[in-house]
Parts: sequence; structure tokens; C-alpha cells
Amino acid sequence: MKKLVSVIIPTYSRPTYLVRSVRSVLNQTYSCIEVLVIDDNNPNTQGRRETEAVMRQFKNDKRVKYIQHPKNLNGSAARNSGIANSKGEYIALLDDDDEFLPQKIELQVKKLEDLDDSWGGCYCSYQFSLKNKPYRKIEKLEEGNLLESLLLIKNSICGGSTLMIRKSVFEELQGFDTSFRRYQDWEFLVRFFRRYKLAQSKEVLTNINMDSRINAGSAKNAIEFKEKFLNEFEKDIDKLPNRNLIYKTHWFLVANLLFEKRSYFLAIQMLKRAKTYSPISFRDIAYCIFNIIEGIIPVKKLIQRRML
Repeated sequence: MKKLVSVIIPTYSRPTYLVRSVRSVLNQTYSCIEVLVIDDNNPNTQGRRETEAVMRQFKNDKRVKYIQHPKNLNGSAARNSGIANSKGEYIALLDDDDEFLPQKIELQVKKLEDLDDSWGGCYCSYQFSLKNKPYRKIEKLEEGNLLESLLLIKNSICGGSTLMIRKSVFEELQGFDTSFRRYQDWEFLVRFFRRYKLAQSKEVLTNINMDSRINAGSAKNAIEFKEKFLNEFEKDIDKLPNRNLIYKTHWFLVANLLFEKRSYFLAIQMLKRAKTYSPISFRDIAYCIFNIIEGIIPVKKLIQRRML
């Protein structure tokens, strides 16, 4: 008997891309699935009405469950709602603008079925796509306790769309922390790595679509969100050999986000904060200059277009 896999898709203000995401799950080579779409739009909004219209396409498919929140609660709450209403032994996560490649679920289930319960989940390699054309692959080929690799941003697991986790693990860890408006998958993974190892399917199995980043947030609350994350997991970070480099890396990236958003005063303050943990190199300075230019001329978008 195949084990049921529940795929959780939280959605907010992206109904056009949602169709693509749901279909990518229904078209999997692994057939024992259910799809739970959690509508986190406020009632009586355009986002809710458009999402309802999209989901009517799937009303006759018994594999698809459509759940509406009474109001906007955030992505963590939407994932928790999906997990609470799921019946699968494995839980796969998918953002509403990304998509699974056809063998994603099959290969991850096979990977986990060959491992003992100390391996709480599995992630996969993935690719970035723009206008349905892949332009960059992320293949790290590492597994185990990846906490330090994650926090040093040497391995961007992209947990919103690559993870498959045993449902028992989600229940043990009590799901996602709904107080986190950003870094939701990071928050979960830090707690996950306290008890479990993460396996990897080396194949590229997920498309991270860059056509719409409307829910990616802005620089406005970047400092607040970063402080909350780092303060919450201070004890975990302080135990790691590269503790100072982790703090430096995170504040350095906030500084560069602010440079790109032309918040130069705050950017310089965050750069100084990063420097208190580890020296700023010439390469770091070059990266800052690039992001200052990026705030004026969209260099990255121009490069992406040339690659397509």
C-alpha cells in the first residue's frame, strides 16, 4: 500500500499562479496524494473572490480540499491549518507560485521509506524559473544536521516548496510558529534540527518561479523580522563554532537589502552592526556597491533576461 502524501498550499493574492501549482501536484507520478489549498485572503476581497473562482476548476476532484480562513492569519497559520486537516503520513509544502516537477513526491517518498525515523524529512534540489524558463539550478548535495549550513546561508533549502516532512514530526514540533511573519520555514527548521536529520533528493524536483514576488516583503520591516529571528534562536546560534560569522552574515544581508531599497542610512547602520561580529572584506564592499547600483539600475533583472 502506498502511503498518503498531503500537499499543503497556502495562498494569498496569487490566484493566477495557484492553478499552475495545484496542477503540478495532480500531475505527479505518485498517485496517493491529497492537495489542501488554504485560502488566507480576507473575506469579501478581490483576492478571495478570484481564488474561489480558480478553485471551482477543481471542485470535482476528490483529491483537492479547499479551506478558507475566516480572515488573513499569515503563512504559518495557513500551513498549520493544512497540517491539521491533512490525512497523509507525509506532508509536502508548496508555495502558491511554485510547482513540483513530476517525480518530486515519488522520489522523496522513496528516499524517506529507506531511512529510519531519525531522518525527519527530505528536501530536494531545485531551479529558478522566469516565464517558464529555468535559468539557475541549486544543487547542494548535503544531508544530515544542516543547521550551521542553513544559518550561514551556504544552503538555502527553500523550505516553502522543497520540503517533505513526516507528519508525526510536525505534530511533535507543534507545527509552525504563527508569531513569525517572515522566516517561517527557517524558524521551523532550526527547531527541526534540534532533534532530526534532513535527507536530500539530489534531483532537481521543484521550480521556484520568479514571475511574482508580491508576497516576498519589503525592506520596511527587515530589521524587526531579523532581530526577532536571531533573538529567538540565540541559544542555538551561540552553540555553533561559526557563531560570529552567522551574525555577521545575517546583518550584512539586511544591510544590502536596505542598500537595494535606497535606505542608505539604515543600511550603513546594519553594515556597522555586521562588522562588530566579523571584519568586512573587499569582496563584501564590492557586493554592497553592486546592491547600491541594483537599487538604481535593475542589473539582476537585465542579467536574467539575457539568460533566457
